[in-house]
Amino acid sequence: MCKRSTKIFKNKTQTHTAHSHPRREGKKKKMLQFYGTYYHRIDDKGRVALPMKFRKTYDRALNNEEISSIDLVITPSPSKDGTEGRECLYVFTTEDFDVYVDSIFESAGGYNPRNKKHEQLMRALHAEVEDITIDSAKRINIPAKFRKITGLGKDVAIVGNAGHFEIWDAKRMESELESIDLETLIYE
Repeated sequence: MCKRSTKIFKNKTQTHTAHSHPRREGKKKKMLQFYGTYYHRIDDKGRVALPMKFRKTYDRALNNEEISSIDLVITPSPSKDGTEGRECLYVFTTEDFDVYVDSIFESAGGYNPRNKKHEQLMRALHAEVEDITIDSAKRINIPAKFRKITGLGKDVAIVGNAGHFEIWDAKRMESELESIDLETLIYE
C-alpha cells in the first residue's frame, strides 16, 4: 500500500511516495510493555520458559486485540564496538519489531530506500532476525547461533525493556546492573 505525502522545506515542496504496512496505518500503535528481571535456565534443546508476567502481557494483548497473534522475532542487540560479540538478545512481536526499526530511522526523517546508508542499515537489521514461537509449555527456542554470539550460558536473565524483552547471560546481567549508576543516568 502506498501513500503520497508532500513536505515543504524552506519554500521548496517535495513529494514522495512512502510504502506503508497495513498494520501501521491509522492510529499509532502502542508497543507492549515488559517490566522486571527474571532468572531462568535454558534447557538442553535451547528453550527457555517465559516469565509468567510476560505470558500474561501477551494473553491480555491478544484478548484486547492489541496484537493479532503472538508471532515473535529474536535478534542480537546491536554491536557497540563493531565486534562479533553482542550483549544480549532482543525479543519483539513482529509488529513491535517494525515499530523499533521505524524508530531508528525517525531521526533521519524516515527510511529512504534511495539512501545507501539507510539501505545497508535496513538490510543489517533484518538479516539477523529469526521468527520464533511460544510453544504449548510457554517456552521459546533460542537459536544456537544467537546463544553463541551473545555468550549465553544455561542461566539467563530475561529483562523487560518497554516494547521488547531482552535475554542476557545471568552473570553478564548482574555485572551490567552493578555497573549502572542510576542517579548519574537520571540527573546528568
